[in-house]
Amino acid sequence: MNKEKYILTLKDKITDENTRNIIINQIENYYEAIKNFKPVYCDYKIGDKVYLTKGTLLHGTYKNIDGLKQIIKEGLISNLTTIGRNSKYNYTVGV
Repeated sequence: MNKEKYILTLKDKITDENTRNIIINQIENYYEAIKNFKPVYCDYKIGDKVYLTKGTLLHGTYKNIDGLKQIIKEGLISNLTTIGRNSKYNYTVGV
């Protein structure tokens, strides 16, 4: 999804104006931050040994490799925002 679609989705789902404004502000900040972001890509293959430095975010998914590819493409996004599935803490991403 693009920024405008996320914002439209949230406007439909969140009725509290203050909450909606906070989340829209987070979306705006995210898209502003990624303008100059250049990710580092590696040529790792399944089975390779990988050494992570302290502070590295490691996130798994129940969809295994396909889920990780989706995270690479879209980032970490709340399920309620993307597929409409409720979680314990709505509009959050557990890491």
